[in-house]
Amino acid sequence: MASTFFSVLPFVIGKRYLTTTESHLTLLKVICFAMLGYSILALWEVRMSPQLNRTIYGYFPHSFGQHIRADGFRPVVFFDHGLSLGLFLSMSLLSSITVWRFKRESDSNAALWIVSGIWLLLTLILAKTLAVLVVSLLLMPFAILLGVRGQLVLAAGLSAVVLLYPMLRGAGYIPTDSIYQIAADHDEARAQSLKYRLDNEDNLLERANLRPITGWGSWGRNHIYDDTTGRQVSVTDGMWIIIIGMFGWVGYSARFGLLTIPVMILALNRKKLDVSIVTSGLALVLALNLVDLLPNAALTPITWLLAGALAGRCVHQNDPVSSNLREDRTNLQRQGIDKLNQSDNGDSLAPAELRPVNLKQRRKRQ
Repeated sequence: MASTFFSVLPFVIGKRYLTTTESHLTLLKVICFAMLGYSILALWEVRMSPQLNRTIYGYFPHSFGQHIRADGFRPVVFFDHGLSLGLFLSMSLLSSITVWRFKRESDSNAALWIVSGIWLLLTLILAKTLAVLVVSLLLMPFAILLGVRGQLVLAAGLSAVVLLYPMLRGAGYIPTDSIYQIAADHDEARAQSLKYRLDNEDNLLERANLRPITGWGSWGRNHIYDDTTGRQVSVTDGMWIIIIGMFGWVGYSARFGLLTIPVMILALNRKKLDVSIVTSGLALVLALNLVDLLPNAALTPITWLLAGALAGRCVHQNDPVSSNLREDRTNLQRQGIDKLNQSDNGDSLAPAELRPVNLKQRRKRQ
């Protein structure tokens, strides 16, 4: 219970305090600045191998062999895995593009955000995280060219797929064979790794369907074990299969509903909520993170914070301070008109041309 509370706490903070366009812009800038600084350490590990965590904290957070790629290394720095670092680099890339689009008409230094985006893209390429790089390259044209409506529709569509992914996967609507064939054409070794993961997910999903409502709970009961030795023979990689196996559709809908439904609400109420390019760009950044939760398990506090910020935009439709000022100004205007039009005995004090008259009386006067 405590772990669930602390994991959702960033969502609550974002929903309460990050509800305006200005706060969304600040959030995107923070992600960019953080990863620009982090990129220096990442590039060092690309050349020298991922050693910073071992040097400073005395241990390596994962398998070192998984971070040897081609003729170099996949950086980790202080993340739990190089895949998580690649995800944050891609999120910062889309964030820099969004900030540039917002500032290009009013800020002469907006081109600096394009420079930072190019730097982050080069770092992401050198980080050798293929899956998230491909997704980033696919989303970049939409982040650059689409307007608010297009970005929200795209983000909502991706969010809907993530929310319904266990159902779509079980019904056979996800082309896993085609995905494997594409990977095999590129790299046979990675294709075999992908096939092993997909086969594991199919087996785990079959076991999850035995208890589809509330799942198997914790303590590894969602896994598959050898009947003879009792050893665990399944591996869980994607966050979706972990949640659906442990908590069933109740837990999956609760967690992924909080992450995805705010994006859909924004897409459906774009005009009513007066959504800006900053908020739609933030939704696209969150959608990228949600798609990554299918093959990986990078559900971080930042993910919850982004979802909470978008949920707060749905609930708090206007900036509270601006709304109060607008209401006060409207009330003062109404009071001034009432005093102008009415005297103490009810007679009008306004000149005849300023008094409210109906259309028929005005035509007769003319």
